[in-house]
Amino acid sequence: QYDLAIVTKFPSDEVAAKYMLAIGGLGNVRSTTMKAFTEAEYRSITGAPPLPPRNM
Repeated sequence: QYDLAIVTKFPSDEVAAKYMLAIGGLGNVRSTTMKAFTEAEYRSITGAPPLPPRNM
C-alpha cells in the first residue's frame, strides 16, 4: 500500500495540514496522515502504567 513512509515534525497541526494540502495539490502524490504520540502521551491515553527503566 505504501511506497514511502516519512516521519516529520511540524510546529502545529495547522502547519502540517497546510504542507500536506500543498503537496497533495501537485496531483501526483497521495498521502495518509497519522498523528504520532510520545510514549508518555500514549500511556496517558490508554491508562497503561509506565514501564520500568531498561538496563542497556
